[in-house]
Formats: sequence, C-alpha cells, structure tokens
Amino acid sequence: MKKKKHAGFSLIELLVVIGIIAILASLILGYITASMEAARTQTCVNNMRQWGAALQTYAAENNNRFPTEGVGSQSVDIFDEDAWFNVLADFVDVVPLIENYTTTGEVPRPGDATVYSCPTVRKSDLPSNFPPGKPWIAYAQNLYIEEPISNVRRADPKAYGYLLSIDDVPNPSTFAYLGEVDGGKYANCDARHLAGRHKGLQKKTNILFVDSRVQTFPISEVRGDLRFNSPRSQNVGGITWDPTAPVLD
Repeated sequence: MKKKKHAGFSLIELLVVIGIIAILASLILGYITASMEAARTQTCVNNMRQWGAALQTYAAENNNRFPTEGVGSQSVDIFDEDAWFNVLADFVDVVPLIENYTTTGEVPRPGDATVYSCPTVRKSDLPSNFPPGKPWIAYAQNLYIEEPISNVRRADPKAYGYLLSIDDVPNPSTFAYLGEVDGGKYANCDARHLAGRHKGLQKKTNILFVDSRVQTFPISEVRGDLRFNSPRSQNVGGITWDPTAPVLD
C-alpha cells in the first residue's frame, strides 16, 4: 500500500517566504514613518504660514512695523505686550501668551497642538529640569529686526532697541522673519541658532520669510557658523538675517 505524500513547504521555501515578508514589512514601516514625518513637517510649515499671514495683517494696521522679539531674562519674556507671540496671536485665533499665563498659569510646551509648537518635538523631549513657568516656543523672530543696525534702523521710543519697518527690508522674499529653534534656549535667532529637527535623508529646518513664504531647507545649507566673527555666521544659503552683512550662497 503506497503512502500518500503530503504537499508542503520545505525549510528553504519557508525561509524565503519569511524573508520576503520581512522585507515588505520594513518597506511599509519605512513608508509609514516617512509619511508621518512629512505630515509633521507640513504641520510646522502651516504653523509658520499662519504667523506670516498674521504679520502682514498686524503690519498693515501698525504702519508696517514689526512686533518686538520678546526677549527677557528667561529667554522668552511673556510679559512683553508688544512681542510677536502676543500681538500676532489674535490673528491666528489663539490666546496671547501673556493673557493665557496670567489667567491659567499655562505656557507652551512640546507636544502641544498649537501654533507655538512644532509637532516633531514631543513632550518627552523636554528636559526634566526645565523650569515649570518658562515657555517653550518652537519659533523665534530674527534678532536683527530689533537690533540697532546702522543705515536701516528707525528710532523707537522703547529703551531696548530699534525696530525695522517692513519698508526697510531690502528683499522680503529672502529676508528671514521666523526660524525654528530650540525653544528652551532662544527667544530670538539668526542663522547660528536654527534647529534641524525634521528628519529625512538629512535633517531639515523651516524658515518663514517676511513675504509670508515658508521654505524647508537642509540644515547644513542654512545654519551659520557658531563663531560670530566667521564670514559664514550670518546670511548663509542666500538667506538674509543681518541686512548689513553680505549674503553668502
């Protein structure tokens, strides 16, 4: 009596199938991860676009003047009523920081779903020793907007500096307004302070220009040399931060 042969997979065939499944799973996981990162980057871009539109509306109502940068001893001065994160808030339908803090005691933190935060930064990224009353804002205003710059400055009654007018900006499409920064360290910024928090083939950062355009750049192309006297400390990658310094490609 002949024995029936049972059809089945050999060990080699099973290993081949398992290998194919593993490759497909890794490809799908990589695609999902990349898609999620792209979505977070786009949300950050949309946040900055809202701030850019708010700037245009605010400037139109205030003789084309910029807000202040809101720098204080705690990096961000919540109580500066003229700071960009306070005066522009009404135009992006959020409560100004000063009002929110005085009524609830709350300040922006990583992981908050607000225009103050970049979704790439998570709650777990906040250092455990970060002061509880200190705000964490993902963006900072170009520090040269409020610096006393020769030839392009306009005297302001405020004691802490000068404010550029949008009319003074040489090229709004290349003049940086907001940059992405480590919100725990910087309340104003230039090319040296940019944070490359968006992943891809290389880390990237978003920059909002005065004309409300937002562009994503590889951080290696636009971050300045940390040495202030270096020729590449400012205006790197064809972007203007300091209007009195040369613009480098």
